[in-house]
Amino acid sequence: MSSNAVSPIKSRAHVRIKRWTRKYGAVTVWITVACGLLWTIQQQPQYGPARGVTERVETSVAPVADGMLEHVVVELLDEVKTGQTIALMDDHLLRAEVDTARAELVRLQAQLDANQEEMRRSSALEEQKDQDSRRRFAMDEEEARLNHLQMSVQQDEDKVDLERINLELQREETLLAKGMTSRENYDNVRLRYEALRKKVQENENALAAALRMHDEAVARQNALQEQPRDLDLERMLAPLQKAIAVQEAAITEIQERRKQLILLSPGAGQVTAILKQSGETVMAGDPIVTLSLDNTLRVVAYINERAIQEVPVGTRARLSSRYRPDLTTGAEVVKVGRQIEPLPIRLLLNPVTPEYGIIVILALKDPVFYPGECVNVALDNSLE
Repeated sequence: MSSNAVSPIKSRAHVRIKRWTRKYGAVTVWITVACGLLWTIQQQPQYGPARGVTERVETSVAPVADGMLEHVVVELLDEVKTGQTIALMDDHLLRAEVDTARAELVRLQAQLDANQEEMRRSSALEEQKDQDSRRRFAMDEEEARLNHLQMSVQQDEDKVDLERINLELQREETLLAKGMTSRENYDNVRLRYEALRKKVQENENALAAALRMHDEAVARQNALQEQPRDLDLERMLAPLQKAIAVQEAAITEIQERRKQLILLSPGAGQVTAILKQSGETVMAGDPIVTLSLDNTLRVVAYINERAIQEVPVGTRARLSSRYRPDLTTGAEVVKVGRQIEPLPIRLLLNPVTPEYGIIVILALKDPVFYPGECVNVALDNSLE
């Protein structure tokens, strides 16, 4: 009896379990697999959607000293190269300083000529051959210094004029192509440019020769250093040598300031703004032209703040243009921020809903995007 009473209870449990297994067993297996897969995915870095903007590198061209803007060479949206002339500053004041320096050099040359004449008369009376050679070599050295200074001043002025004529020639060439000037005007400018360029080239050779003469005079003078000092010569040349040294420093300063009057492009790119016009007075540091430089190779992107792990440096990514989705390229994370930042308005999905994320910098493999272009960033969870 007891065995008959217990048997139906076990039989019901067994039947129930068997029915439940038949009905829910497959579901249970699928739920288990799904939970395992979800757990596995959670162990991988989840960076979420990322959006970014290609870096826009802008720079301004500005004078280093106050002055009047003589001419802006470029126009809006012009493509420029590194070292290309952007604008010219007026040099009337500097030319006045050059004229003053040139007049002082003429005065020093006259003083040197007078000293040489006095030295010849003194040598004729004393009839000392060695002393005469030493005095002549010393005079030759100072004369070579003066000649080199005078030629340097003229050469520097010619180079600036050559740059101006070159710009004028480029304008005439453009106008000629458009039929807005005559061939005669173009040829006149071209001939002026070629004549001055030839003069500058010849003067470069003359400057080199003048420098060699100065070095030779110094060498001859040094060869006589073991001989007794000529106090009369030193007393005669001391004021002249000091005056020449002062003029050398003044002319060097003028040359450096003159170089600064030609404003050059710091890199290759495009003119995005012209802020000053010819004839305006500008202060030192005031931007005249703004340039957008080429070769945009970085992207500033924002990883959604819901990212559960920090994105490691070296993470690979695939970037595509937001409005040109067919344009894609690879990139790699090179820098990662350490705090949550608000996304720029243009990157928001809804302009009225603020979003936040971690800022990262990505290095592009190829500069295929425009500077400032919005891109979508797909980060790769696995690293090679």
